Amino acid sequence: MAKTVWLINQYASTLDYGFGGRFYYFANELAKKGYDVHVFASGNHHLLKKKPNLDSLITTEIIEGFKFHWIKCLDYPNAHSKKRIFSEFDFSKKISNLNIDSKNPDCVIYSTPSLIGYTGASKLSKKLGSKLILDIRDLWPLTLIEMGVSKYHPFIMYLSWLEKKAYNNSDYIISNWPYANNYINKFNDKINFKWIPNGFSLEEFKAFEKLDQATIDKIPKNKFIVGYCGTVGFVNALETLIQSAEILKENTDISFLIVGSGKEKEIIQQYAKDKNCNNVVFIDAVNKKQVPHILSFFDCCYVGFMDIPLYNYGSSLTKLPEYLASKKPIVYASNSPFQPVLESNSGISTKAEDPKEISEAILQLYNISENERKKLGENAYNYAKENYEYQMLGLKLINVIKSLT
Repeated sequence: MAKTVWLINQYASTLDYGFGGRFYYFANELAKKGYDVHVFASGNHHLLKKKPNLDSLITTEIIEGFKFHWIKCLDYPNAHSKKRIFSEFDFSKKISNLNIDSKNPDCVIYSTPSLIGYTGASKLSKKLGSKLILDIRDLWPLTLIEMGVSKYHPFIMYLSWLEKKAYNNSDYIISNWPYANNYINKFNDKINFKWIPNGFSLEEFKAFEKLDQATIDKIPKNKFIVGYCGTVGFVNALETLIQSAEILKENTDISFLIVGSGKEKEIIQQYAKDKNCNNVVFIDAVNKKQVPHILSFFDCCYVGFMDIPLYNYGSSLTKLPEYLASKKPIVYASNSPFQPVLESNSGISTKAEDPKEISEAILQLYNISENERKKLGENAYNYAKENYEYQMLGLKLINVIKSLT
């Protein structure tokens, strides 16, 4: 008999409503292997491009062999609204009492970054007699603390208590942070742990959606394009990229293309303007299916990190697998011990937040032959297929589930 798995992530989505993401692809792969799969997400979260019609507490869609359940939760205006916290508590309460037309799950998988919903998932799994897997996508509250929030803030102290509880009461922990176990071991050194990174869909890369002509017209022509595609924010070290663009602005053959949206985009755009970086072009975010097409215009891809201890545990970027799959060389600016670009020989790794070193890496890729860049891109693609393709990652998750059920 097919095993039943419930995947719970408040911020999950489908490709029609958002960016799909980790649980969407895991659900797809599990369903292909005969699992009875159900995904639960809030129908009112900030990462949705559009929101589903919520006529009842739970609205269900059948998608590619699995069921996606939208839960009607407290709505809030944006990611930084205080109401978002109340929405997370609302989601937690509602998932603790889930009642759908399904046999009890053999396994419940709850995903962060919100730790708040863990309480509801834990109550649910105990009530249903299911094994509980915790999927750590961000190391909260550590991330918030390293971004400047006091560890003595009452909410941070509550999250610290909750993470300790989660690490000690889950049956298994998976994470897209490769060395998250080094952090988790401080709370529980006996936990079962497996690194399962974010990935990419080879199927989507082969059948991508083309950009509209208006977007294509904004892309610099006959230039060596250094590209970034993702959230536009300081945490992605885009200020450092602008500083590198300033160093290289006398080289009129090189242009910088930043694709995406984010709360800090206007500030970063103004920063580029203040630096007189006419070699930097900003384009609005494209939809998930168009990402392979926008990446095809890049000559090299930029990945940047802040220089903070958090990255001693690796990183969890969603853009890295797509960069690798795009067959483009990569400039990887990170002080982390996690160095996939070095490991795959797919580009150049530099120190974090070092615009001089980053600009020199860009020049190095600019000056080598097209065949040499192509070879780096092939290395990237082969490494992506071996390590980040969702079909392979789905099998890793299945092995975790099998070990528990």
